[in-house]
Amino acid sequence: MMSRKASLTRHVLALLVTALMLLSARPSSAQTIAESSYEYTFGQQATFSLTLPQDTDSDATIFLQINGGRTDSYPVPLHNGRGTYIHNLSKTPFPAFANITYWWMYQDAQGNDHSTAKQTFLYEDNRYRWQALSGEDVILHWVAGDTNIMAAALDVAQQAHNDLQKYLRAPSGQTVQIYIYPSGQDLQSALRLARQTWVGGVARPETGVVLVTLPPNANAFTKMKRDIPHEMTHKALYDLLGPQGYESLPLWLDEGLASTFEQSPDSAYSEALEQARQSNTLLPLTSLCKTLPTDRPQIILAYAQMQSFVSYLVETQGWSKLRQLLNSYADGLGCSAGVEHVYGQPLPTLEHDWRVWLAQGGDGASFQAALRVTLHDLAPWLLLLLLIGLPVFIPAIF
Repeated sequence: MMSRKASLTRHVLALLVTALMLLSARPSSAQTIAESSYEYTFGQQATFSLTLPQDTDSDATIFLQINGGRTDSYPVPLHNGRGTYIHNLSKTPFPAFANITYWWMYQDAQGNDHSTAKQTFLYEDNRYRWQALSGEDVILHWVAGDTNIMAAALDVAQQAHNDLQKYLRAPSGQTVQIYIYPSGQDLQSALRLARQTWVGGVARPETGVVLVTLPPNANAFTKMKRDIPHEMTHKALYDLLGPQGYESLPLWLDEGLASTFEQSPDSAYSEALEQARQSNTLLPLTSLCKTLPTDRPQIILAYAQMQSFVSYLVETQGWSKLRQLLNSYADGLGCSAGVEHVYGQPLPTLEHDWRVWLAQGGDGASFQAALRVTLHDLAPWLLLLLLIGLPVFIPAIF
């Protein structure tokens, strides 16, 4: 009869053998995880790689999304469990500073379907080595320049962030990334590689990115106080209203607010506005609901009017009414209907009141100013009545 000690030894050996068999049959975690990676050269190509835990020569599929939009898929052949997809950015560019999301689907050697976790990266302009300064919900990136100037730019951005939260009630906790290019040519180059139109500054509100230029000269402080708050306003409006609500905003309100928050207003605005007021050549605000004029003097006038009209609404009706106006457009109301819903009168009528206010230098409307503007608005109709009435009155006179 087997002794108690021998029996115990036998049971221990049996457990050890069983454990070794289970360990040998169980694949390690490294064997079950597919590895995916990416790298890119801005404006040239992006390379996405997949490495499977087991050798297989089946096909895989990579899926790409830009800023959470449409999903594109591309088949990729696998060789020995490895696959590479090369995206030609010179032919099919990603938007500059877009969020790129990608993931893979593939089959293992047994024919089972698998999917990798989604990964997202910012398509940053990696032609440059960016430096960074951080504030509260603001991160400033720059390539070259005096650190003191960049610290001042961060202060401007922080003040703009605080103002936007105070007056627009923009959501907190939404970090804005500001990239400062050393020249307009450098920013233009980045946008050109992404096949985007060149402008003085760019907001990428869907990714929380603002792109501006800041030349290393005496104009740097004035330019930063104008461009940084302007572009940050677009981002704040996007955060406040969401993508559909932001797209519904009339141009005059979107750009008018952005110009209103500028900490160093463009002197060309006031000059263009006063000249147009005196010559009775102000643009109808209804023409600025969706588009801008095409020539530069008219563009400057358009921005001057949009900024002045928004300032008029704020000074005469307050910020709470303006926030109601933003929400009315986010709810889908049209350009004039939104104004009428909140202010009780259509856009042309409110525009008339603004012009009267403007004639008084923004200090209130006198009877004389109101009469001058009203007579100007009625001038075409008065002329028409005169032409109609002349055939009746001329025979009576003679």
